[in-house]
Amino acid sequence: MKNMPSLVQRFGRAARDPKIQGFGILYAPPITKTSPTDENVRDYLMNQQAERCLWTLLDKLFENKARTCDNSCSGCSKFDRPVPTTVCHDTGSSRSEEERHMALKRLQAWRKEAYERWVSSRPYRVGCETWILPDTVAEQLSQKFSWARTAAAVEAISSICNWMPLGKNSYNEIAQVLDKLNNEIDARRGSGSQTTAASALDQLEDSSDGNREGSDGEEDLLES
Repeated sequence: MKNMPSLVQRFGRAARDPKIQGFGILYAPPITKTSPTDENVRDYLMNQQAERCLWTLLDKLFENKARTCDNSCSGCSKFDRPVPTTVCHDTGSSRSEEERHMALKRLQAWRKEAYERWVSSRPYRVGCETWILPDTVAEQLSQKFSWARTAAAVEAISSICNWMPLGKNSYNEIAQVLDKLNNEIDARRGSGSQTTAASALDQLEDSSDGNREGSDGEEDLLES
């Protein structure tokens, strides 16, 4: 923060409506080289540490009429900060560029097979494979495929592309494809074998070429 007016202006954005109460939070790294050059900002930080009223400092600086903060500043009142009792664990494993490319190929293979199922029930051929899964959606899913293990996750990840699938079970089918790939990668990473990363990827690549099977009741999965 360069100067005190900028700091106060940013704090003011926390609650522009006088009917609501907002809190401005300033993070100050405890290292000398990033300490603010504005003496007023340094005084403000020191007042907080000394548990003195911060409003008093601001009113003096801006030549305002003295006010009472009613214990609403962090210098006068210590806000309750409950310790979190739950932790959100990262459920998505990191994936390499080769693995993301593999996910894209799996999605493209599923798209081709799903399109053939979809047109097989039509009296004539219509549309193209991207009707089933646009390239932009396939790319988005392949970049975040370690998270796409459920239909809900697939829907959430693809929502950024405003995709509306032709078949109501498309989310579930894609989740099954990507979950299977994730399981294969995780199994190889945790197997403790001496298989190299390149050979493991080659094995996964081979298995993806044969991954053309549809799910049960596939004829009606992609009905619009």
